[in-house]
Amino acid sequence: MGASTTRTATGIRLGCRLVLTGLVLASLPGAAMQAQTIRGRVLDDSTSSPIAGAEVIMSDSANQNSWIQVTDENGQFELRVPPGYYTFEVLRMGYRPIYTEGFEVAEGAGNIDLTITLPNEPIFLLDPVVVEGEEEEFAPGPLAGFRERKRRGYGIQLDREQIEEKAPVHFTDILRNIPGIRLIPAGGDEYEVHSTRGCPVSFYFDGVRYYPGAAGLNTEVGVSSVEAVEVYRRASETPAEFLSGGSRCGVVVIWSRRG
Repeated sequence: MGASTTRTATGIRLGCRLVLTGLVLASLPGAAMQAQTIRGRVLDDSTSSPIAGAEVIMSDSANQNSWIQVTDENGQFELRVPPGYYTFEVLRMGYRPIYTEGFEVAEGAGNIDLTITLPNEPIFLLDPVVVEGEEEEFAPGPLAGFRERKRRGYGIQLDREQIEEKAPVHFTDILRNIPGIRLIPAGGDEYEVHSTRGCPVSFYFDGVRYYPGAAGLNTEVGVSSVEAVEVYRRASETPAEFLSGGSRCGVVVIWSRRG
């Protein structure tokens, strides 16, 4: 079904196209509500190529619950949500985000298929900056990528000097007061690290996926052993090397001190 004949949700912003097939805008019956399946693909507006690592978010009308999925290498995603009234967002670094003001998913709507196209345009246009001096060459090694990402402004990077300025006692003190990060007391000196959306972040340690053990993050990672930290608050701003199925709620990358 072509874009001109397919029902389109209202409130589309920022010049994107969101085409929905099978979306039913109707009042909800009072019977028990079953989850509806929403499938779709996210494509580049210019090339029609699939966009991997895009963050697809549906939130209910009260913004109390969110369903989040990250597109795979084919730009595909699948969500199951109960009937209700929702807002819809799609985010990916390097593309303009899209969102709707709201639409209703009715019980019995069947599968809902979406085709979403994102304009590959920068969100912000910055004034040119002229820097005088010698070009810095990053020494090869584990922190070369960290320095390059910090130079480019991807996510939030804290080097050893910035960490020491925080005067942390425990590792999670380094993450305190970072926008998008929430620390939840877990007993004693331990905290769970969640995004402000309410789900736990993923961890990488020296570039390898890391799962904190039963002892707890602060017990396993001492402040004195940390050289640098990277924080990515959503999948859409996370570099490809740190994207995984658990990246939808954010990623914290820990780099240890070496020598």
